[in-house]
Amino acid sequence: METAVATKKSMQRSAQLGSVGIWLGLIIGGLLFFGPFIILISIALQPPTANLFAFPPVIIPRPANFEIFPEVLRVFPFWRYVWNSSWVSGMTVLLQVILVPMAGYGFARKNFPLRDALFMIVLAAMMIPQQVTLIPLFGVFRNLGLLDNLWALVLPLIVTPFSIFIMRQSFITMPGEFEDAARIDGCSEFGTYWKIMLPLAKPAVATIAVFTFVEQWNALLWPVVLLKSPDSYTLPLGLTTLDSAFYGGWRESAAGAILGVIPTLLIFLLGQKYFIRGLASGGIKG
Repeated sequence: METAVATKKSMQRSAQLGSVGIWLGLIIGGLLFFGPFIILISIALQPPTANLFAFPPVIIPRPANFEIFPEVLRVFPFWRYVWNSSWVSGMTVLLQVILVPMAGYGFARKNFPLRDALFMIVLAAMMIPQQVTLIPLFGVFRNLGLLDNLWALVLPLIVTPFSIFIMRQSFITMPGEFEDAARIDGCSEFGTYWKIMLPLAKPAVATIAVFTFVEQWNALLWPVVLLKSPDSYTLPLGLTTLDSAFYGGWRESAAGAILGVIPTLLIFLLGQKYFIRGLASGGIKG
């Protein structure tokens, strides 16, 4: 009896230590992720005469100086760049949520020759770095006359291997009885997909929408290569010109970076529920 009690207490202590370790890990991870953002906020809110490199650093100065944000919006064409990024990200998301679920549904629910081999090729494409495809894609869009055109930022990402993978994994977990019932009711193949299967895959669709929006909003390499006219700049590319606009102002650059983060944060918060459900459903079955 005493041995059982001691074993139970030992297990409880181990569980408590494990919980403490998990919480410490989460706190440290949170500091590592949010630390740079806190530094950005601290730099942006410093008064103009403050020494930004003072030690120890000032975290969230008091009183905070918010005048830098209207100044950035007044001098810097922020809203023009926000519109360009919003158009590119929104158009990419729209086209992707129309086309990619169809590809995922085909790989998951239809039998056709070389289906598995083609899906392996799709997975292999996920491991190709963007830098490898940069020069070939540049040549393609130059021949199409789309250099310095926002459509050149949209077209390469309307179908991506990762999004196809997420949609395929979501459709493959659904019972076949849904399709059988739809066919018995006289539903066509496309009607079965559009009216029955696609609504059930909404979490996965929301997941690829959030991923695609964030990826396009933060993209810098491809816009640097393609866009030459300042009127066509997306927000990340436009933010690189803040130093010249304000003669190397650290506070202005930090304020612009903070303003640029807000849209992606809002998109993630709005789609968080579907985002988590979509990732969970995508990892159930291979």
